[in-house]
Amino acid sequence: MSKIVTKHLLDTAARQGGKLVFTAAAKNIVPIQNVLAPFLEAHDRVTLFEIGSGSGQHIAQLATAFPKAIFQPSDVEPSYLESILAYKEDGKLDNLLKPILFNCDGNRPAMSDMEGEFADMSITFDLVFCSNVIHITPWSVCEGMVASASKLLRQGSEQLQFCQSFLVFFFLLLLLCAKSFLQHIHANADAYTNTN
Repeated sequence: MSKIVTKHLLDTAARQGGKLVFTAAAKNIVPIQNVLAPFLEAHDRVTLFEIGSGSGQHIAQLATAFPKAIFQPSDVEPSYLESILAYKEDGKLDNLLKPILFNCDGNRPAMSDMEGEFADMSITFDLVFCSNVIHITPWSVCEGMVASASKLLRQGSEQLQFCQSFLVFFFLLLLLCAKSFLQHIHANADAYTNTN
């Protein structure tokens, strides 16, 4: 996420002790919780990795609502990890793991704990979830999220992505289709230009 966006979010966030409170997260937690419920209630001990946990509002609410599931929060912004930890401690949420630094910009995700120690990238999850991120990040982060999810997900698991609006989703889908089409044309250029 750009430093400008991060600074704006931090400047406009309300604070409750060590917890950051973002208006957008407060507004969309109920719909997110309703959509995730069937996945999180399907089995005991479902594990969920959240890319871009931000303030920690979503993941703390989910950990409260689904106490049998295990939640791994992450963010690329170190200052957000303290807020996530404050939500964990305030809610006494044993099923909310300690947040980790996670950078999915590009095809080489980097993961470390709050002390900067390299985190284990071999651990896999039942669900990878992200909200309120792709519409404010560079395209390389979107690509990195998909690449990261493929490494973080257990075989046969789900990747869930929520966008702020259908238009953002539609635009991204259109970009993916255009990119795939152009890659196909480029890869098969000889076949299209050969008229013999």
